[in-house]
Amino acid sequence: RWEHESIKELMTEFTSAAAKYYSATAALFTGEKEIFSPAISNGRRNTLTALANVTGSFNRMLSEPRRYQKGMQEAHRFVVLGNLLTSHLATLSYYAQPNKKYFRSADLVPVKQQTEKYFEYALDCLAGKKPLASVAQENVWVKMDEKLAALLKRRKEELAQGQLETITKQHLVETKSVTDQFAHISGLAA
Repeated sequence: RWEHESIKELMTEFTSAAAKYYSATAALFTGEKEIFSPAISNGRRNTLTALANVTGSFNRMLSEPRRYQKGMQEAHRFVVLGNLLTSHLATLSYYAQPNKKYFRSADLVPVKQQTEKYFEYALDCLAGKKPLASVAQENVWVKMDEKLAALLKRRKEELAQGQLETITKQHLVETKSVTDQFAHISGLAA
């Protein structure tokens, strides 16, 4: 059996595992869950295992005769994006650990929901289903952008007054760190 015949199944397994990992981790930041659960650790393990399987399949595909290397560019792109996605998921998971007190907000719920729709859409595409419509590109970042802009404005005022280490700085760093991970994950899932 040639790798191009089985890699799509492995891609589906990875996407499904990444979606579950994301949902479990993101729920801690939206307030839907309060405690770091085993689902996050299991999600990380399943995602990394699925990524290793896709990567292994792609590597084996490279050693096959050229005429059987179908979909190489797409498989390569998927492996690269899968590595990026896994990295951002792991970073978000790190920020969710109980000893970390990073930003949490219900304002992230629309971002989480839209990203989950992107994962569902990707799974439908991999399954060969014709999705009814692509996921609408709603601007789910409005409230978060407003919060970040207010924090940045306050921080600039503090810097103008010569205040270097402040609670605003700490809050801005924590908020920006989390929202950046959400933005990267959403962009990769889209």
